[in-house]
Formats: sequence, C-alpha cells, structure tokens
Amino acid sequence: MIKVYYCDLHLSSYGSFIENGLGKVNENRRIKVNKCKNPENKVNSLGAGLLLRYALENAGYRYDNLNFFNDEYGAIRIDNVTDLFISISHSNGFAACALSDTAIGVDIEKIDRFEKVNFIKRCYTQREQEFVSEDTSHFEEKCAVVWTRKEAYSKQKGLGMRLDFKNIDTMNINYFYDYQIQENMQLSVCSDDKNVMDTNIIKVDVSDL
Repeated sequence: MIKVYYCDLHLSSYGSFIENGLGKVNENRRIKVNKCKNPENKVNSLGAGLLLRYALENAGYRYDNLNFFNDEYGAIRIDNVTDLFISISHSNGFAACALSDTAIGVDIEKIDRFEKVNFIKRCYTQREQEFVSEDTSHFEEKCAVVWTRKEAYSKQKGLGMRLDFKNIDTMNINYFYDYQIQENMQLSVCSDDKNVMDTNIIKVDVSDL
C-alpha cells in the first residue's frame, strides 16, 4: 500500500511554527532548515520534516527512536528498517511525503510556474513535447504533470537529478499516479508497484504536525 500525505503550509506567522517545530525533527532535517535563508523556504523544509514524522507515527513507528540517514544519492533511509521506502517533496507552501514497501518517488510543484518555460526542448522528450502542446488550454497543467513525473521517477530510482531528464520518457514508463491539489499544485507519484493507481492520498492539517 502506498500512502501519500500532503499539507498546506501557508501560515499567518512563521516564527512560532519554526520555533516549535525544530525540536520535533531529526538532526539532518534541522540542518537543512537552518541552511535556508528565506523564512518561506525554512517553513517548506521544516514542514516536510514534520509531515514525515506525522506519516511515520501514523504508520506505527516511534519517530524519536528512529535513526535516520541519507544514502549516497540523498534519499532518506532508516537504520535497520529495510521494508519501508520514503520520499518527500516541498514547494511553494506545500509539502508531500510518500511511504511504501517498495521504492517510491514523489514530487509536488506549483502549476503556474510552467506558464513560461524555456527548458521543454532541453528536458522533455519528443512525445512529451507533443503531449503538452496538443491542448494549449491545459499547457501549464500538462507541463507540471510531465515535470513532476520526471522528478518522482528520478527519486524512485534513487538517482535524483543525476538522471538526464531528456532520457526519461514519462509517456512510456509505468507506473505513475497524478493528483492535482486545489487548483495550482501538481503532485505525482512513481512506483514499480502496479497498484500505484490505488495510492491513498491523505490531507494533513498543519495544526496536526
């Protein structure tokens, strides 16, 4: 079973969220958060870490007893836990976290950032270019689907941005699950599990983190 949690991190005040949340995440996440210069980026990174905590505890793990580490490609792993795979993403005030018993990748992006894109020919395959261009009224949404699929695929394969996106044809790869959050956020999940279409999407309120 694949579970994907997402959370809207738009807040009226960042200070208390950061102050209260830093003590709830592991050291690696605290380091990432503290490296962020922009308060919004701090909230995004911290929110992703808190969402991971929520997801793991919801799955029956005791977060504070887990020893986290990043593998050679930056993927989050847990010591002595071999049957759980994790992927997280955050962007523009939203965070997502995916848990699965097989390799998993998740990505979330703001759709209107694809209003004007100059990297399509460089990063999208010919089939993907045809897909995003065939219906111009949904150009941004389709661009977001392709991009989040590529990101999710690269995470699922454990290689991150080391893969040449031009060589990833998301029109020809199984298996993806696409989900639009509200009107302007696109989320995509990639897994080798043929039941990926049964992915359980769970919305989490920021007050529960």
